[in-house]
Amino acid sequence: MKSRPGLIIELSDDNGNIGLGEIWCNFPSNSASYKFQLFKDIFANKLLNKNINEPGSILTIFDDIKTIFIQADELGIFNSILSALNCAIWDLFAQKKKLPLNKLINKNSKNKMKVYASGINPSDSLKSINLGRKKGIKAFKFKIGFNNTLDLNFIKKINNNISIDEFYMFDVNQGWKINDAKKFINKLSKYSIHWVEEPISALTDQDIYLKFIKSSKLPIALGENVNDKDQFSKFLSNKYVKYIQPDLTKYGGISMLDKYFKSKHKNKIYLHFLF
Repeated sequence: MKSRPGLIIELSDDNGNIGLGEIWCNFPSNSASYKFQLFKDIFANKLLNKNINEPGSILTIFDDIKTIFIQADELGIFNSILSALNCAIWDLFAQKKKLPLNKLINKNSKNKMKVYASGINPSDSLKSINLGRKKGIKAFKFKIGFNNTLDLNFIKKINNNISIDEFYMFDVNQGWKINDAKKFINKLSKYSIHWVEEPISALTDQDIYLKFIKSSKLPIALGENVNDKDQFSKFLSNKYVKYIQPDLTKYGGISMLDKYFKSKHKNKIYLHFLF
């Protein structure tokens, strides 16, 4: 990835409010232009002058074109565009009610949100930690798993540079085979790691994945590449899964999150999103 592109949808209503939603398009390099063209050619006209009574109803507007994307084997693109539209509609509803979005979803939500620094590469890890500290950040997530290996020297360096009031995580980005993951996590278990994220492929059979999570000596985080509500529900309800990370730009949008935030498993939800 030579750069981190962004594709923002802007919707407006009769009152002059503007709602924003993002279509996930990190890669491949032409993903943004391709998805924009699909949105313009297939989605845009179906939105013009539509009356929408609640954010979730936007899903039904596009039911008749879903088959096209299924037949083209591009359901992921359909989901990411639909997620962006859902987020933009939620944004419009919050503005219409003159509320911050978090208060529209939950009137008792806090005014401030904790964040962690993410996307930190091994080569500039200590510099990134110091920059984050200056911004008041106390949690850091580092990339590992390159070439299906584990750099214990790097992990030891991170562990030695994290203070007692901070915590850290590692993101493998599906980089390990399951047998390697078991071996590496055993080696990591002596460190105070908050979670290991996506150690194995998101396409791993769910029962095998859950068995792996149960046996892990460290908490496992996953969810950014889960794009099926039944899968989400099964992971969410499993007692060994502590951290579920839906990415609202990829699947489900805010409507799905709203549903999960109202469930008994809401404390497992950790949004996967970069600002």
